[in-house]
Amino acid sequence: MKIKLIDVETEPGEFETGTCELCFGSMWCENPTYIFESNGKQVEIEGYGWSWGDYEEVEIDNIISFAAWLNQQEFPDDTKIDDYWLWEVASRYSDENESD
Repeated sequence: MKIKLIDVETEPGEFETGTCELCFGSMWCENPTYIFESNGKQVEIEGYGWSWGDYEEVEIDNIISFAAWLNQQEFPDDTKIDDYWLWEVASRYSDENESD
């Protein structure tokens, strides 16, 4: 199965971080949403998350290169395209393209 990245939308802004007086602060967050297409269906996946007041974002250094790389990959037909899949495939892309 082929999966294509067709768009990335962001909702940037400054957000509060931390869960207590000691670690409370604010930071700029991009809040990307990745839009993929497979088998004629579009899937939107948030490429960020919050855990106990900490913001994490999928790290993809070059979206164009990532989209081209993804276009060359083949995935099993039962692949579930969700946030876990996105974090895993972004990590695999980064590992394979470290020296670039």
